Formats: sequence, C-alpha cells, structure tokens
Amino acid sequence: MAESRDQLEQMAMLLLQKDKKEEAVEVYLKLLKLSKGDIRVRSKLADLYLGLDKKPEAIRQLRDVAAGQLKEGQHRAASIILKRLHELNPSDVQTLGQLGGAQKEIGKIDDAKETYLKVIDMLTTRPKDAMPYVRELMSLCPGEVPPKVKYAEILGRCGQADEAFEVWVKLGFDARRRGATLDQALFLERGLKLREADMGCLEGAAEARISMGAPKEALVHIQKGYSVDPGSTRVLSMLAQCFELMDQKPKAKKVLMQLAKVYDQADAVVDRLDALMRASACDPEDASLAAEVGSAVSIAEKVKLRLTHQGWTEPKNDEETEVVVRAGVLAKYGFPDRAKVVLEASNGIRQTVSVRAMMAEVLAQLDDVAGAIAEMDAIESDEDAAKVDIATRMLVLRGDFSSLGAGVAVAVEMDVEVEDEDEEMSIEMDDEQEEYGGIEDAALDEESSPVAKVHDEREAEGDRLAAAGDSAGAISAYQAALDADPTNEAVLMKLGEIFAAADSTAIKAVPMEALTPISNDPGGFEAAPASPSAPVVQLDPGYLGLRGLVMLGELDKAYGLAEERDDLLGACIMAKVYALRGEAKKARRVLQESMDEVDEDASGYSEGLWGLALIAAMLGKARTAARLLGELERLVPGHRSQDIEALRAGLKR
Repeated sequence: MAESRDQLEQMAMLLLQKDKKEEAVEVYLKLLKLSKGDIRVRSKLADLYLGLDKKPEAIRQLRDVAAGQLKEGQHRAASIILKRLHELNPSDVQTLGQLGGAQKEIGKIDDAKETYLKVIDMLTTRPKDAMPYVRELMSLCPGEVPPKVKYAEILGRCGQADEAFEVWVKLGFDARRRGATLDQALFLERGLKLREADMGCLEGAAEARISMGAPKEALVHIQKGYSVDPGSTRVLSMLAQCFELMDQKPKAKKVLMQLAKVYDQADAVVDRLDALMRASACDPEDASLAAEVGSAVSIAEKVKLRLTHQGWTEPKNDEETEVVVRAGVLAKYGFPDRAKVVLEASNGIRQTVSVRAMMAEVLAQLDDVAGAIAEMDAIESDEDAAKVDIATRMLVLRGDFSSLGAGVAVAVEMDVEVEDEDEEMSIEMDDEQEEYGGIEDAALDEESSPVAKVHDEREAEGDRLAAAGDSAGAISAYQAALDADPTNEAVLMKLGEIFAAADSTAIKAVPMEALTPISNDPGGFEAAPASPSAPVVQLDPGYLGLRGLVMLGELDKAYGLAEERDDLLGACIMAKVYALRGEAKKARRVLQESMDEVDEDASGYSEGLWGLALIAAMLGKARTAARLLGELERLVPGHRSQDIEALRAGLKR
C-alpha cells in the first residue's frame, strides 16, 4: 500500500527527532517524487545534505529551490538562497549572475552592480560570456562611465573592433563635454589603437593633450593627422597652437600662413582673418603681414554685411513692418521657406525696398543665389549707401572676394619638426569660428523702431488680458511679444508673475498649437538671440513661467516646479537656482547628471552646455569653460554669441 504525503511527512519528523538524518533524507526523497516542484521539501533536503557534509547534493537542491522561487517571482527569497549558493560555490558564475538579477528586481541596485562587476571580473578570459552581464550593468547605471569602459574593452576582446571603436569615440567626446580632459585623451587614444588614421580621434586626442598643457604629446597625433589630411584646418590650427606654446613662433607663423591660405581657397573670409591675426601676433614686426591683416578686416566686415541690417531697408509703415518682422522671425528661427511664402503673399507692398531686401536675404539663406541677386537688382533706391551695399552683397554672394579687396595668400612649405623643450606648457583653447549665412538678428532695442512698436503693442495686449484675468490669453500675447524681442526680461517677468498667481493646472492647459517657437534657447540662464541656423526648440508656457519666476526671485517656487518636470530643461532651472544661492558645485552636479542621461539632440542640450560652461567659469575652471563654449559654438553656431563673448571677456580679467 502506497504511503500518503501526510504519512511521509510525519515519518520524516519522527526520524529527525531521533537525529536519524540519513533515513530522513530517504523519506524526503520519496516526498519529492510525489511533488517534484515542492520548494519547501527541496529546501529541507538541502539542509539535511549540508548537515551530512554532502555539499554537491545540497547545492543541487538549492539550485532547484532558487530556480523555483525565481519562476514564481519570489526574488527576495531567491536572493537569500542564491547568496547561500555563492558561499558554498564562489566560482559558480551562473549563480552569481542570477543573484545580480534578483537584487535588481527587489531594488537593491548598488548590490546588483557590485554582483555584476564580480561576474564580469570572473569572466575576463571569456568575454563573450561576460557581454550579457556588462549590458545588465549598463542598464543599471546608464550615466556612469566605468560600465561603458568595460563594454568597450569586452567588445575589443570579442573581436568586434568596429563596435569597440564607436564606443571609445563616444566615451571620448562625452568626456570632452564633461570637461574630463584626461579621460577624453585616454579614450580617444584607445580608439586610435583600433583605427590609427581616424581624423576625428586624432584631432580630439590632440585637442585634449593641448588642453592638458602637453603640446609634445599632442604633436604625436597632429603629425599623423597632418599626414592623413594636410588641408585640415583644425589640424593646422592646433599645430600652430603647439608651436606657440613651445615658443617656436617662426614655425607657428609659417603654419598660420598656410592655414590662412586654406581658408582663402575655401572663401572662409572670417576664419582667414583670425589665422592672419594669430600669425601677426607671432611676428609683430612684419609690416606686409600687418597690411594683409588690415585688408582682411575690411573684407570680413563686407562679407558679414546684410541688407536687412541697413537703415535704408527699414519698413516705412505698419503694413511693411508686419510682413518684414514676421518673415524675419521665421527666417531667423530656421524656416526660410515659410518666410519666402509670407513675402510672396505681401500683395501691394511686394515691390517695396524693405520687402525686397528681406526677400533677397531669405533667398540667400535658401542658397538661391541667382534669385537673391535678381531681387537686389530690382531694388529701386537713389541712396548712394544702398547702391554700395547692394553691390557689395552681390559680390559676396557670387564669391568674388578679390573684387572686395582680398589679400593674396602666401604660399609656404611646411614641416612639423619640433625643437626639444623641457618645460610643460598650459593653454587656453582657441575655438575656430564659422561664418553662417542667412538673416541675422535685427536691432530691436530702439524704442522708435517699427519692430519695437510691434513688440509694445503685443506686450500691451498681454497686460490687458492679464488684468482681465485671462491668464491663457495673456501668455499667448506675451509670447507673441517675445517673437519681436526674445531677450525682453520684462515680458519674461510678467509671465513669471502670472505663474506665481495662477493655478498651475490652468496654465498647463494652454494649447501648444496656439504657441509660436520663440527661440532655440530653452531658458533658465537668460538667453541671447539665436543664430538662424540653430535648431528650433518649442518652449511650453510652463517653462517660460519658470524663467520668469527665477527673475522675480521666487527661487523656491521655481525650483519645486522645475523638479516636477524631471527633464533636462528642469535641471537647467534647478542648476540656475543653486548657482544663484552660491552653491555652484551642487549646480554643476545636478546639471551634469542630467546631461549624462541624454544625447546631443535632446531638447535643451545646448542650454545645458551653456549652463555647464557658466558654472565652470564661476568655479574658476577657465579651461573647462572654454572647451564647453567651443563645443556649444560648434554644435549650435551663433547660439548665445553675445553671452559667450561676454563670458570670455570676463574670463580674461
């Protein structure tokens, strides 16, 4: 007659009371046959085996117990069993990996990270087996660098050179963004071991070594870069910088003259001027070079000329003003095609000087040179200044710089030999500037100008609606005023007052489709006008309100609302609040952590870079600030140009 489960359990209990463990084991094995998935029975068997010093049998039972608990979602209980298993068999990678997963599920993230690191170290000679655990580790701490470094190393050991290279490069440029210069150099140099002729790595590694005050180490990368691409303006500029730092000014001058020649061939007039000025600083006694600089200054000013910035193109009445301002805003914020449509639909005033001048610049921004020149030809003005400006602008669009008085580039033969220097040097990076075409910011600061009139009317409408209690309407009106003057702090403060007094839920209900993108700047660190080539970021009224609250000094309220956003734009506001309270280090940490979690195309990324640069300057880290400003200029040309100029001027004092 077969024994029942209850009978077997009673028998096992009696045997245990008599300390007959061997016989009890046999009974529990019979119980296990009746219910193979019984975790309690397996756990009891494991204890008995351990008591009998039968470790392999105990381990086998505990593994089955842990597997059953994991299957049933009992991760906390499973983690206890898995820890016992690890103690019994420390070399068992699978058990340790399961323990990391269980710790992750119950929220013990630090323990899970430590466990995964142990697993990865145990699998050093088995990189393919380690890969899943590295990915798990990265998922636990996406913003941390060490897991990414391990990932790149394991990719390399797995023979995935291309994938490893991409990770090293990303690590290098992420380090550059954080201001971690040494990491930037080391990571990019690891990438160069996989692709020794990659120009991006060579240039980035050289830049880092220069920033560290090590021009000799930088020259190792620059020499390779020069052999790969002798015409690289960045390589030439850094090569000259190394010679300048090592006090080899004749060689620096020779390189800078070559750089000026390259820029001249590319019609990069403004950059050519910068190279010539640096060359002249190396040899102030060179009269012919000084004359060349003077000529370059003149031509650079002519290249930057825009018809829409000249007094003779100013709108003559309200109708012209409305069309020109609307088209100018669209063109400035990256919508020249829409600006063209607005201008073409301006019936009755299409032939006026102001509209034709705006159309010419819009067409130039759209790379329609023939159309832009035809539009200029059709402008009817008797003013001598207008004729000169039009002729100059036409020459620039045609690329006829010689007719503007460009100097003749000096051809030089170059080498990159370096004299021995014992002294290590430190530097501040000179970021290359680029000239971008299109409609630039108009002068909006004169109260008597037509643009100022439009702004005042919209601001007055916002005041009226705010007084009537129409918060949503007032916000829309104030934002329309910001279209005319994106930097008007008075309007931003009024938005802040609305947020301070109104129900936040009502404010959030304002329809987004009723709003116009007013800037590429997410705010938080008072914005300067943006470049027409910069990407547009549509700002919600809630965020504008937070900027206003900061200006009003309501820092606690601004911080609380920013914290609720849980995004990069919110972090910008939080960092601003900390900075205003004198906690610059805390501000940097908050903003840096948020920046580490996003990519370059994230909303507010450019504003985050500006915030980090400003905070670095406040902390006395001039080199870091300079690097971040350079990255901001390359990422979003023209963005915060006035602020950057002011900050750089302050850093020099």
